Amino acid sequence: MNLFFIGGADEVGASSSILEINNRRFLIDCGIRMNDHLKRSKTPDFSDIGSIDAILLTHAHTDHSGALPVVNKYTVNVPIYMTRGSFQLCTVLYKDALKIMESEKEDFETPIYQEQDVLNSFENIKQIELLQSFTIDDIQITFFPAGHILGAACILFESKEGSILFTGDYSITKQLAVNGALVNCNPDIIVTEATYGGRKHLKRKESEFEFINQTRKVLSRGGKILIPAFAIGRSQEMIILLKDAMAKNIIPEVDIYIDGMINSVNIVYQNNPIELPKKLKSIVENHQSLFYSTQIKRVLSKERENIIKTKKPCIFISSSGMLIGGPSVFYAKHIIQDKNNALFISGYQDEESPGRKLLELQKGQKLVLDGKNITVNADVYKFSFSAHADEQQIVNFVNTLSPHEIVLVHGDEEARESLSNKFEKKPHLPLLGEMLSFKKYKNTFVSEKKDNTPTITIESYWRDCLYKGIKRVPIKEIEDIFGKNNDIKSFDGFSEDYIDKRFYNILTQDQLNRKRDRREKFESLGDLTKQLVIYGQQTGRLELGYCKEVNMEHLAYHLLSTKKGKSKTQIDFNKILYTFKTNEFKNMKDEDILIKIREMKRISKPKSKIFRKELIAITEDISIKEIYELFKIKEVSDEIAVILALLPIAIKENGKYKIFQKLPPKKLKEKTTNINSIQDEIHKVLKSRKIKKVGYKINTNTFILQFDFPDAVNKEKIFSLVDNLLPKGYSVEISSKINQAAFNDILFQYLGSNGKLSLYLSEKRVSTKNLAKPFSEDFRKEFYRNTGFILE
Repeated sequence: MNLFFIGGADEVGASSSILEINNRRFLIDCGIRMNDHLKRSKTPDFSDIGSIDAILLTHAHTDHSGALPVVNKYTVNVPIYMTRGSFQLCTVLYKDALKIMESEKEDFETPIYQEQDVLNSFENIKQIELLQSFTIDDIQITFFPAGHILGAACILFESKEGSILFTGDYSITKQLAVNGALVNCNPDIIVTEATYGGRKHLKRKESEFEFINQTRKVLSRGGKILIPAFAIGRSQEMIILLKDAMAKNIIPEVDIYIDGMINSVNIVYQNNPIELPKKLKSIVENHQSLFYSTQIKRVLSKERENIIKTKKPCIFISSSGMLIGGPSVFYAKHIIQDKNNALFISGYQDEESPGRKLLELQKGQKLVLDGKNITVNADVYKFSFSAHADEQQIVNFVNTLSPHEIVLVHGDEEARESLSNKFEKKPHLPLLGEMLSFKKYKNTFVSEKKDNTPTITIESYWRDCLYKGIKRVPIKEIEDIFGKNNDIKSFDGFSEDYIDKRFYNILTQDQLNRKRDRREKFESLGDLTKQLVIYGQQTGRLELGYCKEVNMEHLAYHLLSTKKGKSKTQIDFNKILYTFKTNEFKNMKDEDILIKIREMKRISKPKSKIFRKELIAITEDISIKEIYELFKIKEVSDEIAVILALLPIAIKENGKYKIFQKLPPKKLKEKTTNINSIQDEIHKVLKSRKIKKVGYKINTNTFILQFDFPDAVNKEKIFSLVDNLLPKGYSVEISSKINQAAFNDILFQYLGSNGKLSLYLSEKRVSTKNLAKPFSEDFRKEFYRNTGFILE
């Protein structure tokens, strides 16, 4: 077994290794160098990479994935394996990178790849689920959750020659937006990151407390806060932390503006609930937003100038994290000049970055941003929210897995040396371009070649997608799993994407039911292709269109009603009033059809008024054929005029029309109760009383009100406030469950991290130990008033 390091060995960046195992060659990661002080090329040298059997990515951060479109040019048609989360994040990163490289052309920077290179690499990507194994020949490969960011994986290779684990970047500690690493194996060799060798992280709760505490101070004095953050991972942590603190009234309700690539990354997290912590997964499953609310808003580039002028205290979270570029530079130029404001640095800052220089400056000194000297008057704070394991966590992680050989990579000389001294057996510290060879280990895994033919059905695959929150899948992926001649079109749960024909949309059960209902209705109309359609718009006006084609999945027609002569307009079944075939448009171009339809509408409208006067005088029921004979109808425009004349005054029964001077009023449909709107109204009314959630029991028609401390709630007052919001037959009750975490939030500031808390539910009592100072009597009374519990 051989390991060849073409990047990322003795550096943080450009991670890229070649593994030779069991007569196969694999490339693990292909990152780029970020602001390399040695001025080396942005990417490893892939020109003489040789034959590669597969490429595998641990995660989507640029220093591990950024060179994929480059290496793909040297490894044509080689399969690329990554998790679904990594693939979706890579699509966001490459799009942003192309935009940046395009702008750098003006500075004579040559782009390292083009858009077509990205598209070519996407053709070869195969998405792998975490904790799933697959085989390439007789080598078994497993992706284990690595924590760190969404989709991050530690990759295990097992063969007759031995087993080896590539950790990529990993986090042992559970974060707010992703769970911690979950690796269950005993590899012969482990290749582990050493980024934070020689360093120890602060306890995460302490960092979170200090972050929120400083946020409250700045906002209370009327200041604004800028958080320049890395778009993937760090930004999501910051948003969730602030959103939660605002919901608990720990910080005041202010506007939080999210700008830059962060918004695209947020969508990826929202679309992949299977990888999220339980709390966030529940939010997505309840069709709620993970990151946005009334106060937390997306920002468009055209809105920045107005938003920055606001006089109210607010928070900006924007990329990039080191103030090198992106919208954060725009905000920083304004924020750092005001002494009431603050700038929060939440991640690693390169030595040459403006973010690092800002940390080193004193108030009153100047910082160069966007070519301008800006005086720094605002407070600048540094917080530790690392998504990497620290030194002790790395040592514990590796020792738990008990490998024969340890390889330390992705760290500078000092970090790797410090880590190296913590292991009993001396680890390998490879240099760039170095090769390591390992012997064949005995009694190791012997893989059995697996049949990769899917054992799942189209329907079970659809249900799996629904469970994981996947909203669309590439058609190529379907073909890879089920073959090119699959029967996916026979199952309604997949709908070809109307805009991007390379994807299928995944329909929810509700969407599927509506689709089948619409199909049943439209099939009752028969084939509408090449028919004229008279339909009613939202305004109630009658319109005419030519149905060039029928797409049952989208119910979209070429109703030629735009200046271009082409439009896809979704028509509600109930809005279609009449259809009839005609040869009038045979072999005509779209543009000519449009002109013809306009002419027909112009001619038919005055005729319809004449026909209507004569029809009102008819007292007997009459068929359409009899009407045509009566008015001697020959032209298509006359047919249209007849229909337009009939619609306001006639009802069709048993194939004939009953004529009225004015149609009788329709029966009003019985209104259905909108549960969601009632929940929203209840929440709005009780917001000032700190209600947390309004649930609903469908079997008893009962709304469940959830408070952190139900014992402190004035139940009679609550019931009186919501009573008039409830429809007849519906009731409301207050959940007796308390939120134990809310006690910690109240006491944490007083107790600090050393205080101990014991909760006695049956006795309505909270007991604390290890206090630095005793509670005052006023604090106890306020605590009882707010929670209903006695504090000891």
